[in-house]
Parts: sequence; C-alpha cells; structure tokens
Amino acid sequence: MMKDMSTSPAQAAKGSQEYIKDVSEIVHASDAALYLIEVSSTMSMGNYHAINVSMLSMLLGKAMGFDAKTVEILGLGALLHDVGKVKLPDEIRNAKTPKLSPPQKKLYERHPQYGVEIVQAIKDFPKDAKTIIFQHHEYIDGSGFPSQLTEGKISVLSQITALCNLYDKLVNSRHTDMKLTSAEVVSYSFKSFTQRINPKVLQAFVKTIGVYPPGTIVVLNDKRTGIVTSINQASLLNPNIMLYDPDVDRKQAQIINLADDPNLRVESTVRRDDVPEEVLDYFNLGGSVGFQVQKSATKS
Repeated sequence: MMKDMSTSPAQAAKGSQEYIKDVSEIVHASDAALYLIEVSSTMSMGNYHAINVSMLSMLLGKAMGFDAKTVEILGLGALLHDVGKVKLPDEIRNAKTPKLSPPQKKLYERHPQYGVEIVQAIKDFPKDAKTIIFQHHEYIDGSGFPSQLTEGKISVLSQITALCNLYDKLVNSRHTDMKLTSAEVVSYSFKSFTQRINPKVLQAFVKTIGVYPPGTIVVLNDKRTGIVTSINQASLLNPNIMLYDPDVDRKQAQIINLADDPNLRVESTVRRDDVPEEVLDYFNLGGSVGFQVQKSATKS
C-alpha cells in the first residue's frame, strides 16, 4: 500500500477509499467489536501499523458520535497517516533504535508534509483526511511536529489518529525496553498523555478499547493463561479470551466470555517478553498485535 502510494497514488488512494468504505459499514453495525487477528508474515510493519491505526481510529470516532461519512474520512486519513515515509531513506524509515541523530530526526519530522504532498495530487482527496496526515504528530501542548500546533488548531480527527498511532506504536514497539502489555499501554496512555491529547478523546478511547484490549495476555484466577481476542463493550472487565491448552490444537482452542462465568476473572496481565515461547507460538502472535473490526461472534 505504502509503496503503491509513491508509484500510483491515484490508484492506491482509490483502493484505500474502497477498503475504508467496506470497513466503515462493519464499524457502524450495532454489534461491531475490535478483534485480535493474526499478522501475516508477508505484511510489512508499516502496512499493519496503518491498518491498526485506522481500525482503532474508526471505532473511536464512532464512539465519539461522528457520522458515518466523517468516520470514513477519519479512517482514510488514519490509514494513510504515514504515507509520507515513503520519501524517507530506508535507514530512517526502518530505524530499529528510537534515537536518531539530529539531522535524521529533522528529516523524519518532515514525513507529515511529504504525505500531504503525495495526496495533494489526488483528485477529490478529502480535505479533512489531508489534515489528519499533516497533523497526526501534533499535540495540544505544542510539543508535536511539524508545526508545534496547540489545541485550538488541531482537528479532533487528528487528535484521535495521534492517540491511536501512539497506542499502536507502544503495543507493537520494536524496542524491547519499551514493550508493555496492551492493558499497561491503556493505563500508561491515560496517565501520560493528558497534556498531549484532549481528555475527552482519552476517556472515549479507554471506554472503546477496554480495560483488557485485544492482544492482552492474561492469567485467570484459576491459573489458566489466555489471550484477549475481543472486548465486551457491555462489560469491559470481562473480555473474550482464547485459552492456552497444549493438549488442544490451537485451531480448536476454547474461547470463553468471562461474563458467562461469575467465578472467573482476570488475575493479572503478562508482558510478551515474560511468556514462554511455546505459549506465544500457540497464540501465533509473531511478536505483533493486529486489529480488525468485525461483527461480534458472541452475545453478551
């Protein structure tokens, strides 16, 4: 997708718009929910990050009361928020260290403007989606880039995308010293981003993503280990969980809804680095958490 935007932007944009339109129809279903999905080994980190951010942003936009058309525009801008990175050198775009040299950092911070330049040439590309691409690293305290904008000058759609971008980067961090559980990231976001993101957006995010977001590895009070596959909007403390059982093929693994058993509860969450390799293989995480919006398969 990202590569296509640099070589055939109009065609890639059309494909992106069609994809987002299809997802938007699911997002607005009454039983839409965020699910954990397997990340294909053939999909680039940039592509699944873009999809994750768009899924999260669209659900959050819906939760905040935006109409279907606005949520589509939000999804498109979020999907293409990093498109400007195609103009960055590989050593910056694929950096495995969070520390860039001052010249590299300066160049990296141009990617929002590069993104706008790419979509500028696309006929009828939504203005609000362009704004998202330009502002997805801006924060209300003026600490962002490229323009150090403050709250009154940053669109709410851009703030939604900025938060979802931060969340996914923390959940799927390539830097081992930054890895947190999905649940820890929610807590960290709420505590640490209050100066950078509008509190109303933060509060809506926590209600949307749940206390135990998809991808959270948990230990239940009966000592069984599982992974959250989807949240239960009616009861955020009781997500749907796939249980680890080495005696059962993962394709037939039991998925339980904690709301169905009042005696079961999450006792703790576990960081992926602390989970045995065989358990990670069973959950097929592949080191990455992917999200998709689907119609709920279970009734709460």
